[in-house]
Amino acid sequence: MKPIRVGLLGFGTVGGAPTRSCGANQEEIQRRAGRGIEIVKIAVRDAARARTVVGAGIEVTDSPEQLVGQRRHRHRGGA
Repeated sequence: MKPIRVGLLGFGTVGGAPTRSCGANQEEIQRRAGRGIEIVKIAVRDAARARTVVGAGIEVTDSPEQLVGQRRHRHRGGA
């Protein structure tokens, strides 16, 4: 099953914790939830600084609108 793709607003103390946790606990997350979590984008004030910390594979932007405006999947269940 495909991982849940997540974007974060901020990458300080609060935003950095889920990124580290997802990386360190991916196997346990997959075991419990049946699928992994993939952090794909982070919106921060200082994108250049954040890029040096997050590394490759996670897009970094200084525009929260870019993060919030993206919607790739729609829920198709009953209401």
